[in-house]
Amino acid sequence: MNRASFLLFKTITRIMLVVGIALGIMLIPNLSIFDEDLLPEIIEHLSKSVNPDIEGNAAYDLYGIEAATGKDPHIVGKAVVKTLQSKHAKNEFAVLAEEEIITLYGGLDNGDKEWQATYPAAACNPRQNPGCFTELLAQIKAQPFAQPRLQTQLKRYNNIIKISHLIEQTRLMDYTSPVPHYSIIMQMGSLNQANAYLASGIEGLITSSQADMQFWRMALTDNQTLIGKMVTLATLRRSLIALSYAIKKETNLTPIQVQNLQHLLKPLTSDEVNISEALTTELRFDTENWETTPKSVPEENPQFSMP
Repeated sequence: MNRASFLLFKTITRIMLVVGIALGIMLIPNLSIFDEDLLPEIIEHLSKSVNPDIEGNAAYDLYGIEAATGKDPHIVGKAVVKTLQSKHAKNEFAVLAEEEIITLYGGLDNGDKEWQATYPAAACNPRQNPGCFTELLAQIKAQPFAQPRLQTQLKRYNNIIKISHLIEQTRLMDYTSPVPHYSIIMQMGSLNQANAYLASGIEGLITSSQADMQFWRMALTDNQTLIGKMVTLATLRRSLIALSYAIKKETNLTPIQVQNLQHLLKPLTSDEVNISEALTTELRFDTENWETTPKSVPEENPQFSMP
């Protein structure tokens, strides 16, 4: 072997040795024999699951809110969750196929696109556009509420915000599973507040905001997922922007109106800002799914999207 070949062989050998050592450093510590058992207190904490089936849980109504007019969204939502969980139990993707959506919901499009096209500002993000409420007022003035489907969804919204809990169901779900369909109820809240303001001024807005904000502040405590916390904070921000708009327009507020506004604008409590349960739920979800999660993800889910 000549000197050049020997040097090449020596270089390649050293490179392979370095690569081998690097792979060993990365892979060997990840072998199961090196895994540590979870501490008993962590196992106990993860095993304590919240009770989504508690009487009065709005999560099911949110899963079913897109159901066809005439269907009970709570019943539909429970059927949706049951279907998703049954798939997960069989190690399938916990998502709905198109034919399942049609069967459970009564169709792929049950009429929501019509009113959504009429009032696009209802889906406006106030964090990105502080003029959302102003734009929505103008759109409702131009086309007052008339569509039957919109009336159905407003009725569902007003029923939902009277429910006493909002606890998401994450057990037997996976990374592809839909979250409760928050976007519709968020849009309904925007429409309801704007319409109340147009009809009855700041008094109407205060009244509508009281019920809406009471529900979402409850949800801020009940939420078990980080996406739920984010949605809740977004809806409260929307209400604050609407109230801010109305207050600026008022020259004189009555003592009762001031008192009601002060009640609405109370700072969040320690329970409302606590996210420990949501972090626990995320950890529990990860520990339950890391081995069973399918290797690939469906390209699209036609029914659900993040708000």
